Amino acid sequence: MRRATATVVALALVGLSAPAGAQRPPYWDASTGCADVFVIGARGSGEVRQVSDAELGFGPRAVALLDATAAALPSRGLRVAAASVDYPAIGVDEAARNAFSFEPDGYSDSVEAGVADLGRLVTAVRTTCSGAVLVLVGYSQGAEVIRTALSRGVVVADTDIAAVVLVSDPAFNPADARNGFNLRGSYSPNRTGMRRSILSLVTPSEIADRTFSLCKAGDIVCQMFHGPLPVALLDWDDASDIHRSYGLSDLLSVFQQDVLPLITARVDPVALGRFIRIPF
Repeated sequence: MRRATATVVALALVGLSAPAGAQRPPYWDASTGCADVFVIGARGSGEVRQVSDAELGFGPRAVALLDATAAALPSRGLRVAAASVDYPAIGVDEAARNAFSFEPDGYSDSVEAGVADLGRLVTAVRTTCSGAVLVLVGYSQGAEVIRTALSRGVVVADTDIAAVVLVSDPAFNPADARNGFNLRGSYSPNRTGMRRSILSLVTPSEIADRTFSLCKAGDIVCQMFHGPLPVALLDWDDASDIHRSYGLSDLLSVFQQDVLPLITARVDPVALGRFIRIPF
């Protein structure tokens, strides 16, 4: 895919804010035609997937990145499409019982199903809409699905993936910053996620600098451990509330500062065959 060199594209997609009530894009399948930017979401544990619902199967946290994208790009001439991973995303109680085990049941089975469906979905988009730009976003268990798919090469980390956004990643580890990860949020550099000690997810180096991991201090999923101690368990209720607190304001910041410039760098106005609008 050719990178845009025209200054007009960069100017058209900066200085954004999400207007209230921005319309979400249609859910994509192979029969609905192609878009310029695809946002592909993976919901978290216990979040129900109904493509027909208001969240398009993203869940109430991952959908915030879709909202930020949908608020910014269509008014500037870029078409956005949404697609979400179809997998069990087993509930919080069952996930907690299985989160520390690689046994092929419960949580691990759920993640494996998500990895397979994400691979299918990305392949379908790439096959049907060659040249489209992709953004992957996952919350909690969904973040693990995305990391696992990239780590194993089930989803190839090609240049068409503009950005990967991980929200409350169970495998969160501040040491990932040394491998090119971009860490965001109020996280403690001394704490790691609930799956950090048993997961070996090596994000391909070619996409590490396009990966943004958002974690809040005290979040039970991405900040459970201080050294060997599961300190977040001592304050389960507050830590769980923090885990559920991610919203549009958190994801809008990541979109504007991190994701948007990477989308811009991959938009080719010649390939689009139309003008990109400049907001002034």
